[in-house]
Amino acid sequence: MTKYRIYEIAKELNLDNKKVLGFLADHKITVKNHMSTVEAGVRDMIVKGLKANQGSVKPPRMRPGRSRKKPPRRRRRWLPKWPR
Repeated sequence: MTKYRIYEIAKELNLDNKKVLGFLADHKITVKNHMSTVEAGVRDMIVKGLKANQGSVKPPRMRPGRSRKKPPRRRRRWLPKWPR
């Protein structure tokens, strides 16, 4: 009887822990948090259920032409040399 942690299953599926916890709540399986363990049969159910839905989840779109650029570097202000 192998037990799996919720966060390990989420990591394997490249999903957020909250999605796995939400899936379990929808199927009336009670777990406290992402560190809870589940049996191998429940793990298989999670993997099958979330892999089927994984294709429908779309990543957020960025607007075309807008990329994340670094802000321009500030130039040092010229200071006169003080007489010595």
